[in-house]
Amino acid sequence: MRALGTVFDIYKKAADNISVSVQEHAVAAWVEADNITQDSKVQVNTGQQLIYPMGGKLQPPSATDLTQVSAWQQRRLFINDRPLSELIAELGRYRVGRIFLADAQLKNLHVTGVFSLDKPDEVLARVRKILSLQETRLGSWWVLLHH
Repeated sequence: MRALGTVFDIYKKAADNISVSVQEHAVAAWVEADNITQDSKVQVNTGQQLIYPMGGKLQPPSATDLTQVSAWQQRRLFINDRPLSELIAELGRYRVGRIFLADAQLKNLHVTGVFSLDKPDEVLARVRKILSLQETRLGSWWVLLHH
């Protein structure tokens, strides 16, 4: 990456997936190789996001919602019709310990909402109540959500 006078976020969403979102100006992106050409570079402009699968080829950037992308700066999380497993993974970034979902059916439940990241256990309690889930705790660090 090379900033071109910009404001941008780099986010490692999964072990094999990185996104770059540009809030102002532009970022040049490329994959290190022996023969970097102009064709192998991608420019990501204001309001765009580049998702890079590690080890893969750079794809053209796409439009993104900057309010959602930068919400973490205001300690908020926007989730729009995404699997519960994604919400749990995000909460895990702001909470000491681990949160587990008992089965694949729970992982694939879709959720929508704006959540405060200041108190992730309160978010977890509200989500559990809304989805009528049970919670089993092992100490204060490990939480298992189940039916």
